Amino acid sequence: MRRLIGTVLAILGILVLSACAGLPVSGPVTAGRPVDEVRTGPEVRFFPDGPQPGATQEEIVEGFLLAGSGSSADWATARSFLAPAIQSSWDPSAGVAVVPTGEIVAQPAVDDTVKVILAPVASVDATGRYEPALGGTATLAFELIQVAGQWRISKAPDGIVLDESVFGTVFHRYSVMYFDTSWTYLVPDERWFPTTSAAVRITGALVDEQPSDWLAGAVS
Repeated sequence: MRRLIGTVLAILGILVLSACAGLPVSGPVTAGRPVDEVRTGPEVRFFPDGPQPGATQEEIVEGFLLAGSGSSADWATARSFLAPAIQSSWDPSAGVAVVPTGEIVAQPAVDDTVKVILAPVASVDATGRYEPALGGTATLAFELIQVAGQWRISKAPDGIVLDESVFGTVFHRYSVMYFDTSWTYLVPDERWFPTTSAAVRITGALVDEQPSDWLAGAVS
């Protein structure tokens, strides 16, 4: 609770300072923007293709993994590669495997199962903590079934895979701020969140999660 109150106070302080800095004290009177007009800065988003009619099992799996770059509408495009029974239960926020460019290649299907072997360069866990990989490989297995004559994934691991060339566009680094133990200074805890849900994820980190292990004993 003290952490949450401190965060609210810090946010209010930033808003007050920003408001003071933005108030003109001289010059002509000009009309402002309509109150319902939303100002947005440039933002790059990926809109990957959904499943194509007649796609092979391998193409469905590769398409699903490549659709991890499309975070809009809670990864709706990626979910379209899944069988209806698991579309809502698959959890893309479980983590991210960041892989070298061009590594997402499916192995030939065996008994309606397709495997993909990856050599991640980094990972992001469910709380947004980024960790460089220590080497090695990971094997992902996908089971497929026919749905209305088209292949769909009936079993898939949670989380997404992102090419390292797009990771920095889909995810951005944010500082989750905690007070030090004296309640004097704010200490940043860096996390990586999808740009489309950053505000919700940052709020969740402050309310429901603990600081990173390396900050143990240093923050409240």
